[in-house]
Amino acid sequence: QEWLDWAVRVKVDPYFKQAVHNKANKGDGLLTWVASGGGNPPKSVSGGSGVVVIFENKSGQRVQLHWIGYDGERKSYGAIPPGATRLQGTYSGSTWLISDKKGKSLGYFVAGSFDARAVIPKKK
Repeated sequence: QEWLDWAVRVKVDPYFKQAVHNKANKGDGLLTWVASGGGNPPKSVSGGSGVVVIFENKSGQRVQLHWIGYDGERKSYGAIPPGATRLQGTYSGSTWLISDKKGKSLGYFVAGSFDARAVIPKKK
C-alpha cells in the first residue's frame, strides 16, 4: 500500500514530484551503474523501505526498464526514450535492469535506502 500511495502522488501531484526530484539531486543521491558483464544481475531483496528512483536516459538510444524479481526473473516496466527521465516508485534492495530494444542487458542499478537518480550512460 505504501508503494501505491507514492506512485499515485508522483503521478498526480507536481509539487510532490518536484520535491522528490530536489531530494534525489542532493548529496549522494546517485545510484551506481553496473555495466553488464555477461552474468545475471542480482535478485531483488524484499523488505525494503519505499523510495523513488529517477531514471535518466543519457545513452542516446531507446532503452527498456525491467524490475528483477525475487526469483531473478525480469518484469518489463516499459521503455525510456533517449534523453527522457522516468520516476519510478520502488523499494530499497530492488534491482532495475536496463536493456536495449532487443532485450540485451546493458547494465543495472540497485535501489538504496534513499530517493535517488539513476543515470543510464552512453555505451563505451
